[in-house]
Formats: sequence, structure tokens, C-alpha cells
Amino acid sequence: MIRVRVHPHRPVLLRGASLAALLVLVPGAAAQAQDGKTLRVRFLDVGQGDAALIRTPAGRSILVDASTPDRGVGIRDALKRAGVGTLDLAVISHPHLDHIGGMKTVFTGIRPLSLLDPAFPQVSRVYSDLTKYLQDQKIPVRVARRGMVLSFDTGVRLEVVAPEMPFLSGTRSDANANSVVFRLVYSRFTALFTGNAEAETEERLLHSGQAMASRVLKVAHHGSRYASSGAMLKTVGGRVAVISCGKDNEYGHPHTESVDRVWKAGLEIRRTDLEGTIVTTSTGGEPAVGPEIAPATAPIAARAASTRVTLRTGPGTRFTVGTTVPAGQWYVTDMTSSGWVRVRYDNRFGWAWASGLKKETKPLIRVTAGTLTIRTGAGSTFPAIGKAYLGARFTKAGTSGTWTRIWFGGREGWAYTGSVAP
Repeated sequence: MIRVRVHPHRPVLLRGASLAALLVLVPGAAAQAQDGKTLRVRFLDVGQGDAALIRTPAGRSILVDASTPDRGVGIRDALKRAGVGTLDLAVISHPHLDHIGGMKTVFTGIRPLSLLDPAFPQVSRVYSDLTKYLQDQKIPVRVARRGMVLSFDTGVRLEVVAPEMPFLSGTRSDANANSVVFRLVYSRFTALFTGNAEAETEERLLHSGQAMASRVLKVAHHGSRYASSGAMLKTVGGRVAVISCGKDNEYGHPHTESVDRVWKAGLEIRRTDLEGTIVTTSTGGEPAVGPEIAPATAPIAARAASTRVTLRTGPGTRFTVGTTVPAGQWYVTDMTSSGWVRVRYDNRFGWAWASGLKKETKPLIRVTAGTLTIRTGAGSTFPAIGKAYLGARFTKAGTSGTWTRIWFGGREGWAYTGSVAP
């Protein structure tokens, strides 16, 4: 059962059904039984758009956004593969095409029991069509407002922290600025979903006094430079940031400025354009995060074969073209494209011409202790000493005494060898 609790001074309008009707779920709405302990969040690979599926331990299903119209069938199929027959809740973060375009297609095969909408007065054909469909199908619509809490029967809850009235206005994009922002809470696990929040959204949130600390951050607006301020990232804290965007998209998302701020805040970045669907699981504590489909080949180490490595510009490239590095300098490579090799070096990403690199196969290692001791010093880019988790896999490239050189999440450091194993 979903229970709705709202701040007593912030009433929530309901369209299409009474509150009593909203509180009753169809028996068996959880189409696929979960293990009763694990919360799963899939940040779906939907190109230049957003879509996420939340499955509670008891099997309740929540869809957050549904990308563009051409992605609707793929999202619906992904939900069916995950065992979803009925959606307990669908959430519209804001009424833009790349977030709601596929919803009608999804709903024709998987009906939502209710929908959460910011109710921002946006005039567009796709939003009007979706609204009419919801009315024709008698699907209840709830208006999201700050202070609303949706509680699920397994201890999972959604805490809505935005929007609030009056709506923000005069911003770069008022529809973006008034996105639904909510925190997903399951015991000690938290994740913050930010829609297409703008700088003004973050400023209002920072002065609201609401809880926003989260272990996982869904980065706002596909990694746009217009959000993810240093102050916001500091308030959220967290361990992992997920960016949903399309490969080589026309907007250049994620923007370098935003990615740099996220790195400096110490968050591990996962991206759907580079890794496909990203899955987060938690039993109420620290999350495990990784791609739904493991890479066909494990990352390998490489080193510069000359003193100058040519780097190609393009989305995700964060080197200066023609960066000079010492001969023998180590890189981590994780994919190739027509003679170019994707590399990570000094916490930056780029494409290196393959002839300038000498590949060296190096074993993966894993953490055998609850935390991994990281030594400070030149080249160490981990955000904190001991920041690692049991079972996490690293790429190993060289040793020095009792220390092992490692890469993890695009960061470099030295790990005490007693804490790692092949």
C-alpha cells in the first residue's frame, strides 16, 4: 500500500480521483516478487533523455520519466523484462519531450495506478496528448508539492522537496526550474532525483532546510552546466553521481564544467552514454552501483609509447589536444573506436590514437576488506582515505613495496596490498 502524507500547511490538489481511491492498490500490483530485502533502481539507457525504474523490496514499481517518443517501446520492453506488469506510480519530473515523450506508449502496455505531476502550466502537444490520455483512461493524477511523502509498504518512501508555490519564474527555463525533485529513502540508503533542476531550483532548495543528503545523486539536466553547483553538491554529499545522456548528443551533455564540479565533490561518476543502463541496489545500507551489462572485456592498462600522445576532441574529452606525457606513463583504457582508444589519466577522459599507446594486460583486483586504505601523495586522486567497499573491483597497474597502484571510478591511488586480491 502507498500512503500519502503531506505537510499540513501545503495542501496537494488531486485530479481524476478522490484521495481514498488513490490509497487503494490493486492486489498483486507487484508483478514480480522481489527478495524482500533489496531495493533496485535502474537508470535506463534511453539516449538523450531520462527514464528510471525503481523496484521496492516487495516488488512495487515506480517509473520516473520516459524519455522521447521513439524510446517508448524500448522502455516498455525493459519494464516487462524486469517483471513489471503494473506501475504503482509514474512520475513526471517536468513536461519536456525528452522526459515524457515515451510515457503514453509505456502506459498502453503497462498501466500506472497513479501519476505524480508538477502541474506546471506548459503548453505543448505531447503534454496535452498525455493529459487527455490520462483523463480518458481515468488514471488518477497527483500534484507534486514540497512536503509530500509517499510511503510504501516496505519502508521505502519518496520525499518530495520541490516544486513549491509560487512557481519559480523568469529563469532560463521555468519548466526545468520547477521540476519535481524527490529523495528516495530506504533505511540508510538515499537517492536524490533532480529532474532538470536549474541553479534557481538549487538555490531555493539550499535555503529550504529540507533533508537532501543522499548516497546516490541523479545529476540534474543530463549534466548541464546550469545545475550541480558546488554548494548543492556539498549539501547532497553522496558517493555516486549518475548522468543520463545520449552519445555524441547535440547539446554537448554532460558539460565539462558540471563534470568537473562533481569530480571535485568526490563523487564517482556513472554515465549511461558510456556504460548503458546503470543499476543501483541496496538492502538499506551502502549501494552497489554498476552497469546492467558488464563490459565484454575487462579494462586494460596501457602506457604511452612516445612523449606526445595525440588526443581527439569531442563529447567527454577533457584533455588539451596534443597533451605531452612522459614516455612510459600509465593510462587505463576501456574501449576502442576506429583506431582511437578511450583513456583515463589524471582523473580526465579522452581519446588517444592507438599507435601512441602500448597495451599491457593487467589483472583486475578486488577489495577483501570493508574499506581500502589509500595512500596520499602525488597522483592520488581518491577523495578520502579508505574510501572503498568490500568486493569493489579495481584495475591494477604496478606495485611499489607493499603498495599497489590502482584505478577505480576514474580515480587513481595506491592501495595497501594486504587489502586486495586477484
